[in-house]
Amino acid sequence: MQIIKALITWSARVAGGWFIGVLPGKQHQGTGSLLLRQLLADGQRPVYLETSMVDNVNWYTKRGFEVYQTLQFGHGNLYLLRTSTARA
Repeated sequence: MQIIKALITWSARVAGGWFIGVLPGKQHQGTGSLLLRQLLADGQRPVYLETSMVDNVNWYTKRGFEVYQTLQFGHGNLYLLRTSTARA
């Protein structure tokens, strides 16, 4: 929990965006969901993110994000997602 609080404190100071992730050995234990909930807690700003991994798309959509655009590249797709509060 201390690591999550430290990351959130650090992330709040970073202009432009965040990179979040969970070490492979710590995945599937709820850490990523907890981290995302904490980052979205204020709910006052829309959140946009991108991923190239389909598994991540499924993970984020289960947590309230929607894909609003898919960019196709020769090596694969880039999925652009946003929270529902980001809708125009």
